[in-house]
Amino acid sequence: MPPVPHDHLELAPAQRFDVLIDFSTYPPGTRITMANGFDTGAMGQVMQFVVADSGPEPFTVPAELSTITELHERDAVTTRKFDFRIGDVNNHDGWLISHMAFDPDTIAAHVRLGTTEIW
Repeated sequence: MPPVPHDHLELAPAQRFDVLIDFSTYPPGTRITMANGFDTGAMGQVMQFVVADSGPEPFTVPAELSTITELHERDAVTTRKFDFRIGDVNNHDGWLISHMAFDPDTIAAHVRLGTTEIW
């Protein structure tokens, strides 16, 4: 998959991204905070970067960041229906999964390793 520039990312529950950040335009000592726009509390500040002096070698972003294994619908062992949307969670916008507030401590589906499911 080729690199794609973004100034923000929207992530649904269980969604993941690999991120490469170019700090070359920032002076050493600059602090940059990655923020979660849905949470102003402890979860609001995801992580902070402190720009260091440049390294000994320049970095070139590869033309291909990763390969994605093609999945086939015919190999699915289970079909599940989930409704993902943003809605009211304790008087704040948050993720709802099938009309229930997202809870990181609740497992909504147990998927056997190495299997394919349709969601």
